[in-house]
Amino acid sequence: MRVLFLISDTGGGHRAAANAISAALQAIDPAHEVTIEDALVKAAPFPGNHAPEIYKLGDAQRALVVGPHLPFDERPATRGHRWPPRRGRGSGAGSWR
Repeated sequence: MRVLFLISDTGGGHRAAANAISAALQAIDPAHEVTIEDALVKAAPFPGNHAPEIYKLGDAQRALVVGPHLPFDERPATRGHRWPPRRGRGSGAGSWR
């Protein structure tokens, strides 16, 4: 059997999951032919075809600014802010508190 996994190497364990399923298929029957491809890199137009590099840059920047693996509410950029912002009287830029 031939199997094609179309993944995105942008975090979230897509490649790890595809590798695990591939290993399980190989354990069942070594004749399984498994291919894993990054769909965005192979088929998306610019800038989507650079998604893994863009993701890694953003992830590295986040780690520098807020530290790795902080829960959303504990990140300095969001602490004390309400999401979604309140609507109504004074709903301008300064009314997010």
